[in-house]
Amino acid sequence: MLGFFGSLSFFLSGLVKMEQVSPILEFGWNPVVEAVYTNTIMFPFGEMVAFTFLLPYINNRKKVLKTGVAGILISGVLITYSTFINLAVLGVDVMTTAQFPLLSAIQGVEIMDFIEHLDVLAVLALIIGAFFKIAVFYYAAIVAMSDLFKVENKERLIIPTAIVILYTSIIIADNFPAHLDEGKFALTSIFPLFAVGFPVLYFLIAFIKDKINKNKIGRTSENKSV
Repeated sequence: MLGFFGSLSFFLSGLVKMEQVSPILEFGWNPVVEAVYTNTIMFPFGEMVAFTFLLPYINNRKKVLKTGVAGILISGVLITYSTFINLAVLGVDVMTTAQFPLLSAIQGVEIMDFIEHLDVLAVLALIIGAFFKIAVFYYAAIVAMSDLFKVENKERLIIPTAIVILYTSIIIADNFPAHLDEGKFALTSIFPLFAVGFPVLYFLIAFIKDKINKNKIGRTSENKSV
């Protein structure tokens, strides 16, 4: 609802200028591929690895694949549309230098000298999105630690985990530019390890164990038949 109203306000206020979007692919596909490899794959799509901790608690697992693919496609379309609107409103120069492009874009909304100062919508959207994102990561961390340390009662980990999250959020960076530098480092070194490295490793281990178990079952059935 917030996204629809915000998008409509951009068009009604006349801020959307299609000429700022062109030329499309001015420098070819290389910058696009580079941006996808260095940023988009890991953030935000690499973060979906956190949802794997929720899969064991899903009742109807047959719809997991369809729902997951649909979620990826819808989120990709929404991110693309949001980027397009920000680019059409702000232009390349402003958008690439703005810390929060959506907030900078919506500050210029003014409809009939009555509807203006819609910054609160952008801030509200960011807070709501961040809340659900942190909630999923928080729960995934608790599930992972309970499985790693063999803690049967997950509720015992809620407060210690919250304290660790609060403390690390305070000391991780002194200011926003430092936070961005930390993010760039995480995207190229930490995220690939957890989003790609460990899942592939676990898949190979599970695949090999499944093959070994099938071979053992086959040999046992052959021995019994003999």
